[in-house]
Amino acid sequence: MVDVKMVALMGNRDVRYSDIKEKLDAVRELYPDAMWISNGEAGTCLAATKYAMLNKIPLFMCLPFPPEIMTSRWLNGWRNILDEALKYAQKVAIVSDVFSFMGYQICIERIIACADVMVTFNQDISSDSFDCIKFAKSIGKQVVDGFSLSMPKKEFYADLQNCPVKYGVIPTNSIPKFTQKSCLWQRRTQDTAHNFYLKQLFMLSPEKKEKLNDKSACG
Repeated sequence: MVDVKMVALMGNRDVRYSDIKEKLDAVRELYPDAMWISNGEAGTCLAATKYAMLNKIPLFMCLPFPPEIMTSRWLNGWRNILDEALKYAQKVAIVSDVFSFMGYQICIERIIACADVMVTFNQDISSDSFDCIKFAKSIGKQVVDGFSLSMPKKEFYADLQNCPVKYGVIPTNSIPKFTQKSCLWQRRTQDTAHNFYLKQLFMLSPEKKEKLNDKSACG
């Protein structure tokens, strides 16, 4: 498995933080040790930048030109996020001192070249982001569709007799007697009982917990 140290996040400019917050949770889960790279543009890039700051994710801001030029026609909300990001970021780079379309292109190329993975949030097939995707693939970068991501499901065991101890569940033959006799036990569903037993695990003495770590107790 490739060690992912840098993740570039790009997409449409009409994307808002609330649109992709849950998807960014999944990005963070997939690449927990990666630095995120943003070009500071309003929309997807700054939404991801805001998430990175809120969740203490290392950030590299690579801007096409100075922030005062980029934000000259922006709403205050986006401008404030960019200002905070430039203070927070561990790395900051500015490609050009003046506005130019070439500055945009060079900035994107540098970001993609630095990244191990490019995560995109594209809702419009005519978006310039698709040119970025083509370029990333042309130089062998992994491209991930951000909208397709989801958090991995937690695995729970309904069959308490055979569940592995490593998941922190007490086998039924090891549950304290007062728990088995409780009238609550008979009225609970399997899922609720599952959580109830988890609580009991943390109430046991160290000696009891050590005994439960014996895998032969399962089944």
